Amino acid sequence: MNDTLQKLHNLCNTDLVGWEIAWCHYLELTHGRMGTFPALYTSDNDIVVTLSEDTLDKVRNILPDRPGHTVSQLMLVNEEEGIAFCLAVKDLENTPPLKLLNEAKFKKLIAEEEEPFKWAPGLL
Repeated sequence: MNDTLQKLHNLCNTDLVGWEIAWCHYLELTHGRMGTFPALYTSDNDIVVTLSEDTLDKVRNILPDRPGHTVSQLMLVNEEEGIAFCLAVKDLENTPPLKLLNEAKFKKLIAEEEEPFKWAPGLL
């Protein structure tokens, strides 16, 4: 990843060619408690975020069967870099990018890893 894309504040006052604001989607467990428990990449515990609800449905189908729902949020997206930044943040200096999952990356992950995705721990 480009060094200038490490935090959201690095994009301030820069040319945003290649960036767009788009709806991104991720999965969360449904519960009545405080906190969020999203679907994660097993390899690094990053949140699974995608532009495609179809791809997200494929992720849901291989996760353990738990009550969950899709969350859709506007994000600043660079598909070429494969990253997105959530725009609903207060701390620009500490907001890292989220990896975008596309269909090609999904196919590669399921071919290479036995369990590429998991639910965030914390709810039984």
